[in-house]
Amino acid sequence: MQKSGERGWEHSTDDFIQRALLNGWRIGDFFVLVNGGQCLKFAKDLFKEENVFEVSIRVNAVANVIGRAYFKELDELLEGIRKNAFVEKVEFSEICRIATKSDAATLRAKPVVRPKR
Repeated sequence: MQKSGERGWEHSTDDFIQRALLNGWRIGDFFVLVNGGQCLKFAKDLFKEENVFEVSIRVNAVANVIGRAYFKELDELLEGIRKNAFVEKVEFSEICRIATKSDAATLRAKPVVRPKR
């Protein structure tokens, strides 16, 4: 479980997701296609938004910046993302239920099985 010291959070990301879903908040992912080599700048700016708690940069033609946020009203956050001059496309997906999840710290390395020749 990741912890963020930047905002003074004392709980894990998993704790925030669980609490948000239980307290009437909605959680979703923003898939953003950013042009002009501005992914890192855009990702840092997106993370400054109050309810955004995770942002990653990807190598992908569909979306190269993905952010996760909790919210009650989606329109304002989406409009803010769309206003950025380097944003070509924004898609959104809401998390309605977490079916299952593994904590990375509990995963065990599995041996590599090589095919027989």
